[in-house]
Amino acid sequence: MESAPTRLYPRHFLLIATLVCAGAVSAQMRPSQPQIKAKAQRPGIQFTREFPNVVITTNWVKNPTTGAQLRVLLLKAKDKLATKLPALVLIPGGNGDSSLFLSRQGMAQEIAELGCVAIAFDPDGRGQSEGREDYCGFKHQDGLAAIVRWAAQQPGVDAERIGLCSNSYGVTMGTGVLARFADLPARFLIDWEGPMDRNDTGGCDPNKPGMGGHLKSVAKCDDENFWREREAVNFVGKLRVPYQRLQSAKDHVQRDNHHAIAMVNAALAGGVPEVWLNDDFIKQPLDLKRPPKWLPDAEADRSNPQLYVKYAKEMFAYSPKGRATK
Repeated sequence: MESAPTRLYPRHFLLIATLVCAGAVSAQMRPSQPQIKAKAQRPGIQFTREFPNVVITTNWVKNPTTGAQLRVLLLKAKDKLATKLPALVLIPGGNGDSSLFLSRQGMAQEIAELGCVAIAFDPDGRGQSEGREDYCGFKHQDGLAAIVRWAAQQPGVDAERIGLCSNSYGVTMGTGVLARFADLPARFLIDWEGPMDRNDTGGCDPNKPGMGGHLKSVAKCDDENFWREREAVNFVGKLRVPYQRLQSAKDHVQRDNHHAIAMVNAALAGGVPEVWLNDDFIKQPLDLKRPPKWLPDAEADRSNPQLYVKYAKEMFAYSPKGRATK
């Protein structure tokens, strides 16, 4: 694999950590805004792991397409409240919501402790947000676009350094929003083991009998109106910002990791400014017969925020900004 001359590798991580995600530009925080209560609060208690040094504020952002009030959580380290920091918008996988990032290990909290603003949200019809489930289609993507634009307006966020980080099926929302809204203030997409199409998520591959997907009971394989909004492999080549794929040797859901190669090759074919697979800068299409170097399974655990932050810091510092053109 070729190495990009401007991108630092993991051994340089400690040298740039304090320069990038804990920047020195300060901003006076606005007074706390009154919280808007969603009209249709869902029952149940969402477990949030406590991190004493992290402040979590609850906000509500309107999806302009559906009118739903979306719950958006902004996490920031207490000792950096008056500092503008880069932000990572975390896109949940499956039919998940913000709790995916705030429970268990506390991925969002750790990202905040590592010096970035972490932004987690509940898409339409999930968690505490209003609206109806859209399975990462255009309505969910429109809501995410509004959240990214909202993030750029927050006093503690550096609007020039906002990145998207998707988890599993969240790549469909992430690639879709960047493909459809090329003017978004987002610098890159980091995709952790996202499925590429209906074969992965709808169990539509005849060569993999018995392989399901969380959308198998939602839509038929020949429902083109449904799938045209929900296949990441058809969006990724339209990105005009760098694309970083994280992939382990053994995928967390799929029987193989061939979809990772397909996503990378689709990004190359579409002319994405930078394409990365783990630590490799990719300039030529990948071959299934000569697979690239995969991450060790333990290192690629989806509850591990260090990978998101490591690659985000490198791209914030050295990757070019994507042009806001289609």
